[in-house]
Amino acid sequence: MFEIEVMKKCLIHDNHKIYGRGHSSKDWKEEKLPLNVDVHASRLSRPARDPTGRMVEYAHASDKTHYRISLLGQRFYKGFTPDHPGYNITTLAHEHEKLKSMDAEEIHLYYLGSAAIDGINESMFFPHTSLKYHELLCGALYYNYSNGWGMGDLYLCAGTEKGDYRTVLFQSEISLGLLPKDEAGAYPRARMWKNQAMNFGNVWCRMNDMVFEDSNIVLKAIEMNLRRMFSWSTGLHYIEDTLRGMKEGEDMGKVKI
Repeated sequence: MFEIEVMKKCLIHDNHKIYGRGHSSKDWKEEKLPLNVDVHASRLSRPARDPTGRMVEYAHASDKTHYRISLLGQRFYKGFTPDHPGYNITTLAHEHEKLKSMDAEEIHLYYLGSAAIDGINESMFFPHTSLKYHELLCGALYYNYSNGWGMGDLYLCAGTEKGDYRTVLFQSEISLGLLPKDEAGAYPRARMWKNQAMNFGNVWCRMNDMVFEDSNIVLKAIEMNLRRMFSWSTGLHYIEDTLRGMKEGEDMGKVKI
């Protein structure tokens, strides 16, 4: 049965990583999530193979911190970002307390926008993964599992509307959510299946229609590159980074094609 307080836990359960701390940290109480949602979401974010499909070399792999490396020009968030000057553990110190004071719906909406935790990865051993999208995936899986749907019942659906907790990405050009078949509608979609779902590119390749228009070179690059990625959180944040970069006038020549 769905519980709103459990949903909130799903959305903030790994926020110790904001401070570079592990689950066993003495000043962090680990939150156990029901229905294996954390285990499944972790497998989506941290597959057995290179999350990026070897799109990039791990130039910073030896610098094991929880700062995420964007695939867009390998922008490194450790010192400074346009949105968050002085981006570091000190300036993020307030973030977890802020999130704890918000309700689940507020956190979900915040994560679907530009959030302060955008620069934190889900695993320091996979610097291109994304904490934010790992937690959004946890929330989407919990909502579905608690309503009786398993991973094999779900579809990755592309639309343009901001939906409920099953929405895992929202930009003005696109929204992506995990929905059961009877709610998938006529949008581009692909069935997750249980094993294939652990490979984001496998699911993306099976979308029954193009998600992005192929007349735009950057959008076409997104479409093609996503087919090569293994990690869900890496792929989802790659979409956000690229679409935000287009809006902000960044040099899209940096997009790997």
